[in-house]
Amino acid sequence: MGLFSKRPKGAGHAQPMSGKQIPEQRAEDAYELYMHQRFAEAAEQYASAIDAIDTMCYMTPIGSRRRAPSFNDKPILEGFNNAIGAAMAMDQSFVPAAQQLAEKVIIQLARVAQEHGVDDEARDLYAVMQGQIQFTASHPASG
Repeated sequence: MGLFSKRPKGAGHAQPMSGKQIPEQRAEDAYELYMHQRFAEAAEQYASAIDAIDTMCYMTPIGSRRRAPSFNDKPILEGFNNAIGAAMAMDQSFVPAAQQLAEKVIIQLARVAQEHGVDDEARDLYAVMQGQIQFTASHPASG
């Protein structure tokens, strides 16, 4: 058999992607958890989506980036904020973990928003959400 042997059409190729990036995929999973009232797990999954945004927008070298922060990230950021609020209200024992998650997410949002080339609309969204997440994390509602 030679180096360039023929394979059946489609053999050895990965299945086509849904077209969604990792942050959106994780946010969809988080939304499902939220809808099933698994708020702490949803918060962690939304935090994972935000971590992926941070990795794709900040940690990845500029020439290799495939994503820029945008206003389209709003459902992910709001989902995280809603999930930590609901999780803390339902389970007071989750408050310290929620506050730690919020602290990490706020740092990530600030870092991403400061990147070169971020449009004003995205920068404003990220700034507003940092404040909202900080407020939610510091004012746990009692369930």
